Amino acid sequence: MEQQRYKALFESTAVGIVLIDGKRRIVDCNAAFCGIVARRRDEIIGLPATEFTVPSSGAAESRLGELASGDVDGYVIERAFRRPDGTTVWTRITTSAMSPEDDLYVSIVEDASGRHEAERQLREQTALLSHAQQIAGVGSWAWYPDENRNEWSPEARRIYGLTEEQAATRDPNLFFDVVHPDDRDEIVRNTWQSFRAGRPSSVEHRIRRDDGVRWVREQAEVECDDNGRPIRALGVVMDITEQRRIEGELREKAAMLARAHEVARLGTFTVDIGSRRTHVSAEAARILGQDEPFTLRLEEFRERFLFP
Repeated sequence: MEQQRYKALFESTAVGIVLIDGKRRIVDCNAAFCGIVARRRDEIIGLPATEFTVPSSGAAESRLGELASGDVDGYVIERAFRRPDGTTVWTRITTSAMSPEDDLYVSIVEDASGRHEAERQLREQTALLSHAQQIAGVGSWAWYPDENRNEWSPEARRIYGLTEEQAATRDPNLFFDVVHPDDRDEIVRNTWQSFRAGRPSSVEHRIRRDDGVRWVREQAEVECDDNGRPIRALGVVMDITEQRRIEGELREKAAMLARAHEVARLGTFTVDIGSRRTHVSAEAARILGQDEPFTLRLEEFRERFLFP
């Protein structure tokens, strides 16, 4: 009766079960294992356990030796089985001694192909996202205040000037350490206020790196739990140093041009053909008897100043 119950349990179990002897030959297996390797039982019994596996480093063989010698009570490995049609299926194998005196071992074989495929897709998507961020110059990060943890994408690490070793610590203080001292208090205040209020934020500030001071733009949103309590902030960061430099140069040149016009008593006006609006410079406005630069519809400008 006991043997019958064991046999019924052996056959009805949803996971694969394999009995192996000390020479690593398969003594018995259940229907679930036959389904995993897509072979009949009579094609499996008596063959080495490695007959159906994709060649690997031989780790499984060495672990079985450790089990046979009593160095370990059991072990878990992941191996891929090759099916007759050439496809492979990844499995998670848990092996322990069934009868040490008879040199018999039992392996529980679970189909892990779904998880392996999900992990492969995740690795592929992560690589694509990292490449896209690198091309666009946009890094991403996640901040978990309750856990005192920060996660940075590779591009975010590059922008902040963090090494992989530093980022691996997940220490949020690494971010605040790189913020320029003159901006730090405001950034800390803005960060906490936005997080506690659960509202998005957008700031521009300076950071200090080994290659000098850089300007960055940060945009973040706050995620809350079902009770409305903030749990994490997700954000992106862009290096806008070059943009800031160009904008500064344009402002400087615009100021110099305005001063030159003032000295030369030379006014200018421009016409936007699309909107049919005329923009009058400060000096042109002064010449026309106005106190400030102004913008008018083209028709009105003509009527008032060109063809009165």
